[in-house]
Amino acid sequence: MRNKTKTKARKSTLVGYLLVGLIIILMIALNFMSGNPFKGLGESPHIIQHPIEGQYSIDGQTWVNLRDGIPAGTERVEIKGTFGLTEKSATNLHIIVDNLRLDVSINGKKVASFGQVGTYPSFSKGTGRAVLTLEGVRATSVYELDMVIENPYPKFNPTAIEDQLDTLFFSGSDNMFLYLAKNTNWAAFLLGFVIVVVGLYTFGTMIIYIRNGYVGQYQEIKTLAAFSFYSWVCGFYVMIAGIHTVMPFVVQAPVLCNIMENTPPFFVVAASATYFCSSMEQRRLRDTMWLVCIIIYAGSAVCFILQLLGICDLYVLQMVPILLGFVACAVATPMLIYEVRKYKNRAARFVVISFIPILIGQLIGIVAIFTGSTGIGPFENRAIFTTLIIITSWAQFIRLAELSKYQAHQTAEYVLSQEELRDTRISMMMSQIQPHFLYNALNTIQYQCQVDGEQAAKTVESFSKYLRGNMDSLSQTEPIPLSQELKHLENYLAIERLRFPDIQYVYKLKASDFALPPLTIQPLVENSIRYGVRGMEEGGTITIESWEDEHNYYARVSDNGAGFDVNQKKNDGRSHVGMQNIKSRVQSMCGGHVEIESKIGAGTRSTIVIPKGGKKR
Repeated sequence: MRNKTKTKARKSTLVGYLLVGLIIILMIALNFMSGNPFKGLGESPHIIQHPIEGQYSIDGQTWVNLRDGIPAGTERVEIKGTFGLTEKSATNLHIIVDNLRLDVSINGKKVASFGQVGTYPSFSKGTGRAVLTLEGVRATSVYELDMVIENPYPKFNPTAIEDQLDTLFFSGSDNMFLYLAKNTNWAAFLLGFVIVVVGLYTFGTMIIYIRNGYVGQYQEIKTLAAFSFYSWVCGFYVMIAGIHTVMPFVVQAPVLCNIMENTPPFFVVAASATYFCSSMEQRRLRDTMWLVCIIIYAGSAVCFILQLLGICDLYVLQMVPILLGFVACAVATPMLIYEVRKYKNRAARFVVISFIPILIGQLIGIVAIFTGSTGIGPFENRAIFTTLIIITSWAQFIRLAELSKYQAHQTAEYVLSQEELRDTRISMMMSQIQPHFLYNALNTIQYQCQVDGEQAAKTVESFSKYLRGNMDSLSQTEPIPLSQELKHLENYLAIERLRFPDIQYVYKLKASDFALPPLTIQPLVENSIRYGVRGMEEGGTITIESWEDEHNYYARVSDNGAGFDVNQKKNDGRSHVGMQNIKSRVQSMCGGHVEIESKIGAGTRSTIVIPKGGKKR
């Protein structure tokens, strides 16, 4: 029955993934089909694109026909010409400006100016993106146009001035915005929003883990944090890429448009590198990747500082995140493959496969830098890279879903282990307060009352503290300091010393700054007394030791008593619950273990090993 249920659950999960995949594929197709809405503006029945007829001059003396084209890399140009006179009627002239300085005069009257020095923040050389609207300029009339255009990035965007001449459009009062909004890539925007929501969900899951005290699951929490960061920045990047055409209408600050469009790639690279690092388990490889992350963070910080100081704009530095991203992928991929092959790291294998689209996108970006290409066939680089990010993010979403299922299973097991631990503590306490010990302790106190009242009072005090320590262990869920456990041991030995005065107790404590589960050393000492040295003619010796090395803390109880054969199962009628409880609690509360060594006639040695930095729960 359980197998059938698991099979149905797997089928339901597979169907869910397929449905999500189909939705993603559909939206990716819409992302490609949306394309660049500016290319179809002139074909809209409500939008009229009209070329300028006239001449241009670069030096102010020689005038050249505009049909001959403006040379690439031109920094400043003056234009004199005419435009207008169409069969369609429109009342507004729209000029779409992208990081240019522009002065416009119509019929000898200056009607618009954009991007002049002092009109935008001094930390930016670029003027930003904006749509200038001139009301009352009718398409059915002919106008004389004088324009002065300056390109602050003649080397980075050499054809900017030539492209500017194709961005004069006539339309009604709201037709331009409505057309751009209608043809905006809302599929990409919606997918980006979903990715951001997934990041918020992941972050909330991480907070729940931390609040519930799952501090031992450091690797999972680290992965969730890195994935949250990755989802936020990638989602924001995809959203901005989807609505960049209407950004000038939504964000009225042109320079802010620039910053919002040019900042996300830096964070995408940083988030990807951080995510790579979080998926590595081997410290040497992880430290190497952290070094790469620091280089990426430092490179991005330098670019932001250059922007703030007005030395160089992020608009010009867009090749930096592409190169940094390629370096991150080139360094991380072989290291992740190494972890997959040598250490069978499943998380690393998934990251390698899922980030192949991002690596392809980085290669396309590098090729575009050196060739100047803007796309592959009919598809623009922006749409291609956006799609590749969506594919990778969807793959990571699948991983998150699997991780969430695994964590839910782990949580259920954790709750069950806590219930078992509670039962174990009860069994442990009951195993420590055996009736024969109570009888012997009370008989000892009764005898002391007859011969030494003051000693009897001290013994009663020690006995009460011993009982209280056992009762407190029922509610103790955290390891306690070694010193606290030794105090409990002394309360126990205060009674046993009276019963067995010939037994010697030796302390060799070389480390004390560590914690261990309550009632671990005292039961081991009790075992040494009962089954080791009790009954020996010379009394015997019990030694309590502690020390540490680079990786672990150690606590040991040894005796020179009877000993036993550790390879032979005991059939002495006892349940040995106490020793099993100790081993279980050391493992569950500290991630440690207990080693038992014994030799018949030579004694027994019980060593508690507590790893440094081990889990606390």
